[in-house]
Amino acid sequence: MAKTRRLLREEITYSFAKQRRGYYDQQIRFFDFLNSQKDSIRSIVAHHLNLRSPNTCHVAEVEDWLYGSFNVCIPVTIVDWKGKKQPGDRVLLRIPLPYRVGEAFRPGNSDEKVRCEAGTYAWLQENCPDIPIPKLYGFSVSAGVFSQIDNLPFLMRCLYRVRRCLRSLFGYPTPSHYVGHRGGPELLNDEKERSNFLLNEYIEEDKGRMLSKSWLKKRDDPTLRMNLFRDLSRIFLSLARHPVPKIGSVTIDNSGFLRFENRPLPLGIQELENEEIPIDIPRDYTYSTVDSYIVDILGLHDSRFRHQPNAINNYKSWIRKTGKDEMLQGICVDRIRTINHTASSAKEILHQIRP
Repeated sequence: MAKTRRLLREEITYSFAKQRRGYYDQQIRFFDFLNSQKDSIRSIVAHHLNLRSPNTCHVAEVEDWLYGSFNVCIPVTIVDWKGKKQPGDRVLLRIPLPYRVGEAFRPGNSDEKVRCEAGTYAWLQENCPDIPIPKLYGFSVSAGVFSQIDNLPFLMRCLYRVRRCLRSLFGYPTPSHYVGHRGGPELLNDEKERSNFLLNEYIEEDKGRMLSKSWLKKRDDPTLRMNLFRDLSRIFLSLARHPVPKIGSVTIDNSGFLRFENRPLPLGIQELENEEIPIDIPRDYTYSTVDSYIVDILGLHDSRFRHQPNAINNYKSWIRKTGKDEMLQGICVDRIRTINHTASSAKEILHQIRP
């Protein structure tokens, strides 16, 4: 019988954990550090929510924290929260796990992750308000902390709104609803390194629960499936009403403006970088065509084969994995040619029928 080992939230065999050993120990150390920063966490929440005192914030114990493979979420309860704009009294301090996002191999990954997530929140709030998402109250990146405009002091809030109105009046791009500033409370370790974070609304169970909690039991219910797909289609249609200029990730710059100037950031990119597999896609690189993006994504598989020692264990493994990779590349190339041919044909038809 194969021996098992504790790793994050499950026990797995040693053969499966070859590349992931050590995460559990790093998690313990990181959680101990965060647990020692409760005073800082209270100050952070009070700062971003414009509360009178951090003493109204109660940080949950470690056993009540929510965590997955890439983030840890620390619930914070606010007592006697006046002027709140959410139904519940709890918020979540969401912190990327530095040992899971490739921070050691490629410094700045955690910062990039938070900027892109915050940018996505801000973009959805401004362009697709009909899509329900948790409120984002603030976040921290290398350039400083950003707070939501509604929670700023009165004078600063007025000046920022006037600035937005004037820029809009004269046809200039307007900044997002998040204002960057230095000097706010931060999470700093012994080496004075900042832990990036997002401060979100806590979605209580009476408002909604994660789909993963009921998916296995109720996924075959036709009524629930119809409701799920109907809501997903509404989300896709809402997003489709706002085409973006490039293939990439939206991010917030240091001045609070939304920019489509970051590389696409699917889950696999930072996961590969966490395994010390180089990704030849610069952070500021975006794509103007689908085919160039697909070619680079397929290149990630080649990089994994070259730099991951146990990506291929034997001859049969090599045949199986490279065969799948070659088949995928062939399908994608054929699909790209079909799309390009269809687009060219459509242009010719439009040119012929144009009066």
